[in-house]
Amino acid sequence: MPNRTGKMKGPATRTKGRSRTASAAPKARPRGKNNPTVKVYSGGVKNAWVEQVTEEWDDTVPAIKAQLTLRQNQPGAPPSERSEAYLKRKIYEFVCGHLDSGTGKYLDIVLETARPSSAGPTFKENPFHRALYTFYEPAPGDKKMRWKISRYGKLLSYARRHMIPPELLTGFLLQSGTEDQICKKANWPEMFEPWWPKYLARLPNSGSPPGESLITTTP
Repeated sequence: MPNRTGKMKGPATRTKGRSRTASAAPKARPRGKNNPTVKVYSGGVKNAWVEQVTEEWDDTVPAIKAQLTLRQNQPGAPPSERSEAYLKRKIYEFVCGHLDSGTGKYLDIVLETARPSSAGPTFKENPFHRALYTFYEPAPGDKKMRWKISRYGKLLSYARRHMIPPELLTGFLLQSGTEDQICKKANWPEMFEPWWPKYLARLPNSGSPPGESLITTTP
């Protein structure tokens, strides 16, 4: 994902405290009680990167759910630390990390394997929607949850359109309008916030990601 210098992090994944680059793919590990997600690989082809992304997803989901439970009992928390804001940020961070590191295609396989879906956007169309769908695992008739997933997916997609770093996600959404307004803007690919042209104009010179000086400026 974009870092504070504006440069993309290279394709690396985490494994037991070590970083691993694309030139040295992780060794595949056998499926077991600690690796429940991957049951059948897409096309029947095993891939060590799929195993690695599966491990990361299986670690991330229960960690997020545990935090959501804790944060529900903290009504006085700042906006960025409330349960729903936390959920959006962590899903956004996880998906953006894989998109920017070049492992998005493996995340697509992991999500589709864990929770196949013939409805809604594909991973290519909106990877955040697919991640949220797999995270929540909505029942077929749960229209309320499906509506929530669609809504959150649009919010995160709109933030990604503006290259927003995860730590600035909550502030960006709060300043970009109501959730209804942002969802409507997300439906139009050519729609951007008023500060976006200024950011693009300075990007070749500074290379910095959107920061406080841009997204907190009232147009």
